[in-house]
Amino acid sequence: MGLRDPRLEEFEYLSELERAWSGRTETHPKDTPRRRLIAELILSGCVNGADYLSKVHPVSLGNPRELQQSLDGSRVRDIALLLKGHEISVKISHQGRVRKSEIEQQLKSGRDREPFRVLISKRHFQVDLRLAIIKCESQGPVSVGVIDMNGLKAINDTFGHGAGDEPIRSYLLAVAGVLETKGEAYRGDGGDEVFLVIPTLAFSEATQLAKAILRQINNERLAQWPDVRLSASFGLAWTEDPAHSPDDLSRNADELMYRAKKASKDTSTSRLALQGAEEIEVIGQDI
Repeated sequence: MGLRDPRLEEFEYLSELERAWSGRTETHPKDTPRRRLIAELILSGCVNGADYLSKVHPVSLGNPRELQQSLDGSRVRDIALLLKGHEISVKISHQGRVRKSEIEQQLKSGRDREPFRVLISKRHFQVDLRLAIIKCESQGPVSVGVIDMNGLKAINDTFGHGAGDEPIRSYLLAVAGVLETKGEAYRGDGGDEVFLVIPTLAFSEATQLAKAILRQINNERLAQWPDVRLSASFGLAWTEDPAHSPDDLSRNADELMYRAKKASKDTSTSRLALQGAEEIEVIGQDI
């Protein structure tokens, strides 16, 4: 995936702490990016805040000056112990939960669209997938889909290379129209591969959504060539493990899509390959 946005690393760590609601211990004998991150979070108050301090170092919460002095002293001690490689206790604070929400909003703002401006640019796919996976334990599983049009080369060969724009646009609109707010769809600057992130839905519901998308693709009709039937190959994978690798999950969906593609004997129907299923489903206009 290349270099990751440091805000994503911060979001991931704060999410780990939030899942460990009673806190946990950390030991980092060597200087690492994770050790430096923890030190910064303690210093900013996102970790080991006033609620934590009141339990491990009883102070008078009614005395703001005493509380602030105790907080400052506790942070200095924790950071010193951390940097010396000793064990410390860590717990997310209210400020840490606020910071986590701010990071998510920042990462999802100002996103580009693909050339047809129907779907989100694929460059945002990995970040959004990572965010969805991190949250899947508390919010439900996350499914990833990869869709590829069938027969686009034949359309271009028959009607000319410029003919591809109308079918691709119709195909993208079909995906977006069925998906609506149930997930996000992404496309690169060219080609016809589409990537989906579907959070919170059970895999059975995500499967029904995938079938509905394929039916809509089959139902699309092109103004210039009304006899041309659109179809696609779809691979769908899922996880409910917040530690699951986003690269592995998207690779699994991609491999399933190629399984479906290999099984496509004609372009009048679509194919759906599901994680854990041996049989590839045929999705046609009337199914």
